[in-house]
Amino acid sequence: MRLKFTLPLPPSINHQYRAHDGRRFLSPEAAKYKSSLEREFRRLYVKGLLKGAWAKNFEDKFLRLRYEFYFATPFRRDLDSGLKLAQDLVCGGLRVNDNRVVEIQMVKRVDKQNPRLVVLFEVLDEWDFEGEASLFYEEEVVDEHINLMDAVAPAPVRTEAVAVPALADVQGGNGNGHNGTKVTSLEELMRKFNWR
Repeated sequence: MRLKFTLPLPPSINHQYRAHDGRRFLSPEAAKYKSSLEREFRRLYVKGLLKGAWAKNFEDKFLRLRYEFYFATPFRRDLDSGLKLAQDLVCGGLRVNDNRVVEIQMVKRVDKQNPRLVVLFEVLDEWDFEGEASLFYEEEVVDEHINLMDAVAPAPVRTEAVAVPALADVQGGNGNGHNGTKVTSLEELMRKFNWR
């Protein structure tokens, strides 16, 4: 099954959230976008244009999505800046868990007169997680393959117990190799012994 949706462009990621007291909230612009589309999906279900039975059929299926972002200008916005909000809305509107999405393609287009987002939603009966079965897969022909897998070393795993001296012992310089400088906080203790 394939469905196609045309939506207004979602706000860019820079306009989706606001922070207050250390917490993030949807901006008024993003909240309006979200509530308007949620209301429209509910209306489509009520009118029978979207069938509630589809959601049950999606439970054990996989999803392939293609996003075509039509921007007013080619370089004002990042291609993926509205992806997460749009995907949450489309999947939520269809009552599908977006963890069923196994493939995404995104394309940037320009339409000054009619900026929009077109989403092609395809339901797959099965998916080969180890293979190369993909609508978008092509044999890789590259000039050079640069492997960065070792660029970030994994955190070392400590298997032995580490003796932590008591704060009083550290402060007093009790002959265990400490120089007797006074440590007044855990942060200073961590700095002194180079703990991470």
